[in-house]
Amino acid sequence: MQIVNRISFPKSSEVTNLYLQLQRGAAFNYSDVPEIVFEQGGIVTTNSYFNSIYENFYTKYTSLDSLSYHLKLEGDFQISVYRELYEQKDKELLASEKLENCQATDFVQVKLPNLAQGRVYFELECLSDRGVFKEGLIVTEQNPSKEISLAIISCTYKKEEYIKKTVDTIVRDPLLQTKSWKIFVVDNGETLSNTDFPHSQVQLIPNRNVGGSGGFTRGLVEALQSDGYSHFLFMDDDIELDSESIYRLFALYENANSDFAVAGSMLDLIKKHVLYEAGALYGKDSRTLEVAPFSVALRKHNLELQNPESLNSLLLDEEIDYGGFWFFAFSQKVV
Repeated sequence: MQIVNRISFPKSSEVTNLYLQLQRGAAFNYSDVPEIVFEQGGIVTTNSYFNSIYENFYTKYTSLDSLSYHLKLEGDFQISVYRELYEQKDKELLASEKLENCQATDFVQVKLPNLAQGRVYFELECLSDRGVFKEGLIVTEQNPSKEISLAIISCTYKKEEYIKKTVDTIVRDPLLQTKSWKIFVVDNGETLSNTDFPHSQVQLIPNRNVGGSGGFTRGLVEALQSDGYSHFLFMDDDIELDSESIYRLFALYENANSDFAVAGSMLDLIKKHVLYEAGALYGKDSRTLEVAPFSVALRKHNLELQNPESLNSLLLDEEIDYGGFWFFAFSQKVV
């Protein structure tokens, strides 16, 4: 069994709708051990930005053809799995079944049809007096087609607390510990010390201030000299990182059917429910996409992500000219 990704839970109430849609009789418990607690009739759905399965990207870029949900539940539930397509209003019911006498010690499996070109999510309704949803995984019986080793490179300049928090988020992720990776922190301000990063998979590189491009280049050179890395990830320092994005990156590359780069989307740091950019076009007008020298047209700019109806537009794999260094991954082959 291969874990492709996890059902991610929100870290705070302000971003809950980006992860889950909670309806009557369902509440999220924000704690060190997060869970969803249900009354009878309570409903939760993964019809959301972070927890939808965007099938078309797996079918286009990987060899994966089948997935299933593995859920840790307590109680009795009705689960319904749906698929939506780009520019189509109707949703298709893919599966529906009762899950009875669930115990949190075991995963309940819900198999999905073969991958297609849509966006898949599930709706879970509690049938018992009380219920709990503790954990969710998306898995496949297919084995990875290749081994991946990732060098994560972040350049920072006098943003000590940001970079320490970002690094800590990665090293504390238990599922990432099953993968091969190392973080290279390029310190352009020379204000950090090795004691700030005691983890063995983090290397601090003091560097004179040569800007972002110079810092990322220095990190890339260090990673290449360390040898053994199949892929590289440029990642910004002053971000709020969900480490699940890095785990999903591993799954993409481990099952890739070709060589490709991954340009991550960026959400607005203040309006966290708004997609600021998903790649961009250079030399194009942002409204007409006509030639406009030195202009930049942001893709999917200001898309409202709390509204499930807008999520199907993410299925459109638009052409882009570049991706920003807040999250940009590529293989050793192109270096």
